[in-house]
Amino acid sequence: MDLGVANTSQSQPVSGTRLAPIRLDLLLESLACGLLDHYRITRPPVPVLEMLQSPPAGVERDLDLCMALPYGDAAHIRLLNGQGVVFLNPALTPARQRCASAREMLHGLCSSRIGQHLGLSAWSRLPSQAASLFFARCLLMPSALLPPGWEAMPIEDLAGWFDVLPDVAATRVADFA
Repeated sequence: MDLGVANTSQSQPVSGTRLAPIRLDLLLESLACGLLDHYRITRPPVPVLEMLQSPPAGVERDLDLCMALPYGDAAHIRLLNGQGVVFLNPALTPARQRCASAREMLHGLCSSRIGQHLGLSAWSRLPSQAASLFFARCLLMPSALLPPGWEAMPIEDLAGWFDVLPDVAATRVADFA
């Protein structure tokens, strides 16, 4: 899967050893699963806005939510005091708010101190649009929460199950292929 991040398959020397190629899709899916586990989310829809308002320990200074963006959909911005905030357009539908805020959550996680220790700082300035959208889909439509028989469900029904837009659901189904 091409997530638009340079050097994802390059090995890096570390103390005379070489690391295996990085699978960004697995890393992002694991990050999303870790958040779902932290918040003990067991059924959809995933409460992304609430997650931003109550971030995990260690990223409190990197994630917050402000419903005051007058244009666009969402943006993660680091304020002068160092606080990272996802600014969200309140005029968006709830499904669009959840998708846009999940996408921007990745920026805050990558630029956090924990993200830097995990090696995510390479993407902290600007995770690719493809990577950010993939992370949002993983968070909003985790494979562990797929309903039985989801493969045969119409996309609109699957989108309704997760409270996401049909195009998000269709792309996530394609992710599983």
